[in-house]
Amino acid sequence: MTFSPELIALTEAEAARQLGVSIGGLRKWRKARRGPKYLRLGRLIRYRRSDLEQWLESHCNRQETRTEADNDHA
Repeated sequence: MTFSPELIALTEAEAARQLGVSIGGLRKWRKARRGPKYLRLGRLIRYRRSDLEQWLESHCNRQETRTEADNDHA
């Protein structure tokens, strides 16, 4: 049986590395229910790549370009 890369879940350390945060930071987000979705497999915590990507996308700061902002104030 083969699994697609999408179905392979990342460990806390791998997820933290992907997000550029510490494992402790990731745990704080999880406890506060602010972080990306996660899987609990018994005592193990795992993250799917797609959930990390969705979470990052939902937290992108979309700034207007300078010309769009200038046009709004003209």
